Formats: sequence, structure tokens, C-alpha cells
Amino acid sequence: MDRRDRASFLSMLLVVTLGSLALGFVLWDRDYPGWFWDWWQGLYVYRYFRVRLWWYVFGAGVLGPLLWLWGVWGRIRLNTWPRTAFWQQGLPYLLLLLTPVTLLRYTWHPLGTNPGSSVWTYLFIPPLALTLAVQVTPWFPPASIFYRRHPRSLWALMGLFIFVFGGLASARHLSYNSHALDMATMAQAAWNTAHGRLFEYTPLFETYVAAPPLSNRLASGKLELIFLIIAPLYRLFPTPLFLVLLQALALGLAAWPLYHITRHVLRSHWPALFLSMAYLAYLPLHYVMMADFHPSALMPFFLSFAVFYALQRRWRLYFLFLFGALLCRIDAAFVAMGLSLYFFWRRRWRVAMGTLLLAAFWLWLDFRVVVPWVEAQYGPDPVGLLSQRFGRYGRGPLSIILGVLLHPRTLLSLFLEREKLQTLFDLLVPLGGAPLLAPAWLLPAAPVAFLNLLAESAWQGTIKAHYFAPVLPFLFIAAAYGIRWMHGLFSAWFPPNRRLWATGFALYVLLSTLLVDFYMSPFPLGRDFRLSAYWTWSPHHEAIRTVLHHVAPSARLSGQSNLLPHVAHRRYLYLFPSGDEVAEEVLLDLDFSAERAPLDFYAFYETVDRLIHNPSFGLKMWQNGVLLLARGYPFDPEHITALRREYDAAFYRVRWLEYKGPTRMDAGEVYKVKVCLQNVGSQGWRSTDWHPTKLSYHWRDSDNRLLVLDGERASFHTILYPTQSRCVPIYVYTPARAGDYLLQFDLVREQIAWFSDMGAPTLDVWVRVGENEGTAKRSFFHGTERE
Repeated sequence: MDRRDRASFLSMLLVVTLGSLALGFVLWDRDYPGWFWDWWQGLYVYRYFRVRLWWYVFGAGVLGPLLWLWGVWGRIRLNTWPRTAFWQQGLPYLLLLLTPVTLLRYTWHPLGTNPGSSVWTYLFIPPLALTLAVQVTPWFPPASIFYRRHPRSLWALMGLFIFVFGGLASARHLSYNSHALDMATMAQAAWNTAHGRLFEYTPLFETYVAAPPLSNRLASGKLELIFLIIAPLYRLFPTPLFLVLLQALALGLAAWPLYHITRHVLRSHWPALFLSMAYLAYLPLHYVMMADFHPSALMPFFLSFAVFYALQRRWRLYFLFLFGALLCRIDAAFVAMGLSLYFFWRRRWRVAMGTLLLAAFWLWLDFRVVVPWVEAQYGPDPVGLLSQRFGRYGRGPLSIILGVLLHPRTLLSLFLEREKLQTLFDLLVPLGGAPLLAPAWLLPAAPVAFLNLLAESAWQGTIKAHYFAPVLPFLFIAAAYGIRWMHGLFSAWFPPNRRLWATGFALYVLLSTLLVDFYMSPFPLGRDFRLSAYWTWSPHHEAIRTVLHHVAPSARLSGQSNLLPHVAHRRYLYLFPSGDEVAEEVLLDLDFSAERAPLDFYAFYETVDRLIHNPSFGLKMWQNGVLLLARGYPFDPEHITALRREYDAAFYRVRWLEYKGPTRMDAGEVYKVKVCLQNVGSQGWRSTDWHPTKLSYHWRDSDNRLLVLDGERASFHTILYPTQSRCVPIYVYTPARAGDYLLQFDLVREQIAWFSDMGAPTLDVWVRVGENEGTAKRSFFHGTERE
């Protein structure tokens, strides 16, 4: 290298190093929030967090330049001038220099965002994904080498998605964690349709106290005619697991047409494979899959094929798959309206008009023909979803549309709400913002997205449900067209290695998706994923299964949300406390960790007490807190009360297994230790909801005097059921003075009692606390010592 090359190398190495160090600091602040702000205010930062900072910064400061050198080497292999390779591979690190802007979260709260909001994490994910993509791209071989393997790889990935997420959703259901809304209602509607009662179900709306009347899913204007196709198959496989696996199959197979669409758009195989992989790894798609079963979740499959055949100009197949999407839910009519706008813009007049007429006919058929006919048979929709979610704009579909158009100021304030903007971030940031570069292909998604954000339902406006399922294919199609635009722009500016631009941008989208998964997903690929959140089995689950076998097959049944999906094959089904005046049996789970919605903690147990003292019901079955009451059985409330008292008293039982941590500590510091324990009580321990159960500790001196009662709390990531064991990490803050101390680990049921006060043992560890000379010094990270 000559002098100019060396100068270019050293200057860019400095930029790369500084960008990497900045990213390391930001990642540390994200994983250990608040300590930067404490240091900024002059407070003492514990050595544990200072050491973690050193490892984050040191690791990023080493890996960043090494990754850059690796990318430079790969680009030089492509006959690129070294000086050009230096700055081309190093430019993304300039963006990493801007990532410390996330530290503003401690002082700046736009639209009410708090310091822990995921929006701040989103700010460093695109620069990091772009940096990684730029370094990796030069090492990709020509797509022609692996052309024949791409379809095989994609089929393997689709199979993996179906296996993993279909398995997780099935395990979640078998562990009694699916819900009445919507798994039970969907299974009941499928079962009724399979037995000749088309679309019939018992509404399970939360505000009911009296038993809701029989209704029909067509009464709510959803037009889920797909049940007519599902019903014959459901008669062969009468289990909610069939619906779950069908949904996983449809969502996974949608990657195949998306692959061919992106290959058609980008004329390359690597970008097509990367975008298909991004679809399978897309966090909103995972939420759609894991939100029980919904017919709208089948729409990405039909819509993806419809667009694929539209690009192929095979219009018969286009309309066939569009019709399949319309069968799933009325939302597809709004998608069709958006598609017609796109075709009008592309001057495909006949297709645009045909699509628009089909959408208009489907809306007319639903609201002018089907809904009035069903209401004549079953009465008005008792749930009234349309008025419930859009009632402030009007009473009917037309009046709602006019009301929306006549209140632009209301709409503007609505879309400036933090929750709505959060949803837009959740949809776009995992794709690196690429869909915004092709707004024309967002037209089909716009009507459904607009309606979801407009609804008053909190769930409908988030990605953590099924409502955005019709939107997902068009985000990826728009991303493909956005990548094509960027590819053309950069290829004109930087002609050498032109084939790498589309690959690099597609890889950037894939890495953005994977990084969002890693930091935010509760599902596989997320670092907070816990298999026990989806599959677990304990004596309590065995007790539920035993009691379920004693439920009468055709009885009118009232039960809790997580139990109803397993007994949904009946005509009358009520969500407790609804229906107790007409129900023949009542199924309850009194475990502290059980689902109690729509009631809160106290209202649930008060309602249970009233029901137990209702002379109309007697005890049919009791098994480890699972209660089955039935009419006509002997009335004996004292016996049930005695069973409950014994059951509740056994809650506070724990077996301590192991302490994993040092027995010599420094004064005034924090240590992360692990405590292993086993639940030998009668009920599950959960660290969320009312009165959470958490791990904590007390400090006592050598004379057994209590120094600290309320130590740091540590939560169980998932419910810990009886007989199950777990090692829980917890931060232990040491006393400020040296000496010998007794560290007592204990469990606490917040706002009720410590386990030790209820007779449970503590885990006692004698700790020698020594002097800490570091607390007396002042350096870069030493400010005022904490009290």
C-alpha cells in the first residue's frame, strides 16, 4: 500500500473502532438499563456492572474491526481497489457512531415513551444490521452455484417453521394455555358446522353475566365461509390441534409464493431466499401463529399466491386465490379494494375493475344479505363487534365510513398515539424500513392496517394478535420492490460488483428481522424464549385431564378460559361466570396461577364462594384444586371449603436445592448468584398478575438481628408448577460494612406473606463480607457511594 492507502486504512480503522465502541456501550446500556444515568448523576456504579461494561466495550471494540477487515478482504477478492474497499466496508460504522442517541431515553420521552420502550432498541437495530450485511455480502458466491439448492433450502426452512411453531402452538394448547377467545369459539363453530349447525357458537364475550344466547359467526359480519371447507376435515380430526396445525401449514407455505415473487422482482436467487427466510423469521408472523386459531391467519397463503399469479398475468388463478382469501374473512374485501387501486395505478383497467367489483359484491353480500338473514334466524349479534370497535364513528358500515371522513382531526390525533406508532415500528423495523421505498405495494395493505389502527380494541391495534395477518405478504412484496429500487440506484452510482447490491440489501432485511427476534421475541430465536412457557406438565395438569374426563359430553358447561378449548365440542358453552344460572356443570381451576379473566383476583374467588354455597350445585369431582360442580349432586359447601382450606395452606411449601454463588463478598457491592429450588406445594407460582410470587432474601448479622428484610426481587420467567425445579438468578446487594452475615433466601407472595412466616424453611448461607477499597476511591465510574 502507498501512503494514501495507509492513511485511508488508518482513518477508517479509527472510525470502525469508535463505532464499535459506541455500539458496545449502547448494548450494555440496553441490557443493564439505568446505570449509565446513575453514573451521569454522580452515583456509585457497582463493580459487577462496570465489569460487564468492560466486556461489552472490549468485545465490540475487537469484533468490530475484525469483522471490517474480513469484509475488506472479501471485497478485495472481487478485484476492488483497496482504498475503495476500506471506505465501502467502513461507511456503515459511521451510523454506529450515532447509536448513543438512544441514551436520550433517560431525559426525552416523545409521545410518552418510557426509557424501557422497544422504540429505543429499534434505533440501533437497523445500523447494526446494515453494518453486518455490508461485511458479509462480499463473501457470498454467485447464486448460480446454489440455484438448484435454493428451493430445497426453502422447503427445509418452511418445514422447520411448521414443525417448530405448529409444535409450540400444539404444546401450548395441550398445557392448557389456549383461550376461550378464540380457540374455544373457533373449535365450537367448526364442530357445529361439521354436524350441520352451520357457523353456530355460543358467544363468550367478557361483559356477560347472564348466559348469552346461541349465535352465529356470520352475524358479526366476518363472513368466515372457510369453515365450510374446514368442517369436513374437522369431522375426520375433531380436535383444536387440527386447526392449529392447519394454520401453521398455511403460514409456512406462504413463503413459497413470496420466494417466487421476490425472485421475479429482483431477478436473483439469493435475495429471494433471504426475503423468504425473513418472512419465516418475522416477529409479527409469529404472533399471528401463536394467537390460537383464526381464519384470517390463512389469508397470507391465498394472498401471496394471488399476487404471484397476478405478476405472472395468469388472471384466472389470481381471482381463484383472491376468492380463497375472501372465504377466510371479510378483511380480504378491503385488501381487494387496495389491490384494485394498485392495478388502476398500473393501468390494468379490466383487472382493477374486476377486483373492485368483486370486493364491492363481497361487502354487499355480507352486510346486505348474509348478516340480515342470520340475524333473522338467531337475532342481532349479541357481541356487536362493529359498534363496539367503531361505534364512535357511526352505527353501520356506511355511517362509520362517513364518520371517519368527517373527523380528520380525530384521526390525526388517533394516529399520533404512542401505541399506534409502536405498531408501525413493530411492522416496519424488522424489515429495515424497506417497504417504505415501494409505497405502491402498500396500497393493498393500507385499508386493513387503517381499520386495525382505527379500532378502539387495544389488541386489534397491535401485532400481538391475528389482525394484521392480511397485511404481512404485502410488506414483503413492497420490501422486494424497495430493494429493487435501491439496487438500481446504487448500481448506477457504484457500478463495480453490481450483483452484490440486491443481495446486500436483502441480507440487511434478514438481519434486521433476526436482530428484532433476538432482542424482543418470546418465541424461538429470541433470547428470552423459554420452552416452559409453552410446554409443561405437572400433577396439576394431570388433575385437569382427569377432571375433564368426567365432564358430561353434551352438558351446558360454564368454565374458565384456559379450560374451555378442551371441552368446546358441545352446543352450549359459557365463559365463567356467565351461564351459571343455566349451566348444568361448572368447571373451575382454583390454582393461583390459573387464568381468571374476565374477572380479577378477588372477584373470581368471591364468585367461586357464592357458587359453592349455591344449593343448586353439588361436588361432582375434586382433584388437586380442579373443581367440577354439577346440578343434582349432594350440596355440601363445608366439605368443599375444607378441601380449599387445605389446598391453599399447602401453597407455601418449598424445597431448597442449591446455592450457586460466592461465600466471600466485598462490602457495598452487588453479586449475581443463582438459587435452585423446587415447588413442593399445591399450586403454581407465577411472578405476574395479582400477588406475584418472587424470590428474595434477608440479611442478618452474626447475632441474628435482622438488617435487611426486603432484599432484591427475582421473578420466575414462567409458571413453576408443583414438583418442578428451577435455578433462579438474583442480584444480591451486600451490606456496607465488613463482617460475617447470614444471607437468608426466602420466597414472598407479594402483599400477602413471606413463605418463612407461613412455616416454610429458608436457605441460609453464611457470607464473609470484606472491606471494599474500591468504594473509597474515585475514578471514571466512581461517584457518590450509595447508601
